[in-house]
Amino acid sequence: MLVSLFAVALASASLATFMGFHIVEDLHQPPWAMSLYAAVATLVTVGANRFCGERIDGGARIARLVSAANALRLLGVVVLVLPHGFPALLVLAAPLLALGNSATSSLYSFGRLYAEREGLDAARYNTRLRTMTSLGWMIGPALAFGAADRWGSAVVFEGGALLCALSLGLGWICLPTGFRKIVALKESGGASQAEDEAPNPALWLAAGACLLFSVSHVLCTAALPLFYVREAGLPTYAPGLSFAVKCFMEVLVILASAPLLRRIGARRCLVLSAGLGILAYGVLAQTRSIPHLVLGAALEGLYYGVFAGVSASFVQGFARGRIGRATSLYMNSLFVGGLMASALLGGLASLFDFRTAILSATGMMAAAAVLLVMTRHLDRQSDLYAAGQA
Repeated sequence: MLVSLFAVALASASLATFMGFHIVEDLHQPPWAMSLYAAVATLVTVGANRFCGERIDGGARIARLVSAANALRLLGVVVLVLPHGFPALLVLAAPLLALGNSATSSLYSFGRLYAEREGLDAARYNTRLRTMTSLGWMIGPALAFGAADRWGSAVVFEGGALLCALSLGLGWICLPTGFRKIVALKESGGASQAEDEAPNPALWLAAGACLLFSVSHVLCTAALPLFYVREAGLPTYAPGLSFAVKCFMEVLVILASAPLLRRIGARRCLVLSAGLGILAYGVLAQTRSIPHLVLGAALEGLYYGVFAGVSASFVQGFARGRIGRATSLYMNSLFVGGLMASALLGGLASLFDFRTAILSATGMMAAAAVLLVMTRHLDRQSDLYAAGQA
């Protein structure tokens, strides 16, 4: 299951990060075309995640949902392998690739349900899932841009097709085909059904906090490369070094986050992450040298590693038995946050500068901390559930 998730993450990362370059450099479209593509992809992804989450909660076989998503992503990459223009990319490839993104959300739901059913440490299993995702995103972009630099953009999509086919095959081999959520029989109009359908404001607040984390993270990550080179006067290798240090620290912290979650609880972990994030952005915004950059990138990896290792468990803690819905809402908060950050970055960089964009991320992080505190008064059982103790 972990191998299947790594293959999915590797395929997603190699394609998603290269798409903007392909649109502008290969298809000769204006920069706003990237935003149009991102909007279409995000909207379709949100709908697909929501659909799969509801199907999982209804008892659908998760392996079938994952295989369908991987097959749709493969079809989307085939469109890109063939000669195409921007209209074909926007109308055919973007929706197909976005539908394929639902595989990640479904696998996260699968992981949580599998851990609970087998009596595994749910918090630790969630960190393993997140580690596989982060490793895929560490390796995928480097593979894509390295291949494009050496052999051209066509090789990126051909390699992406192979990765998607590998994801599809591994899903068939590794995932138990009959695994599904056990749905308890309910009497019509019974108390359990009423509770299941009751409003769940704590879940939405938890997802809102994750959305603000995502806005903050993507806003800073997207602004840093141009800030380093244009405003801080650092060499052109600085963005790559920063990303490598950040990702290395992030993976280490994710692996260590399960004991921290059990010791202080998911909510306190995320409040700690928000505080570290504000500190990291303050350090990064003042960067003027490579040692300063390394310190800031390490702090960035530290805060985001805590968030990445704990956030899925935190949101699932408010699921009230609807793991599919909670997980899809969590994943959607990350996608929508990324889209919001991209739009916000353009405005801030045009009106002010990239340093201002980085400092603005601290405001989003502070707002996320406020929402986290608000969830405390709505559901005190979430920390126990997130740690696999309830």
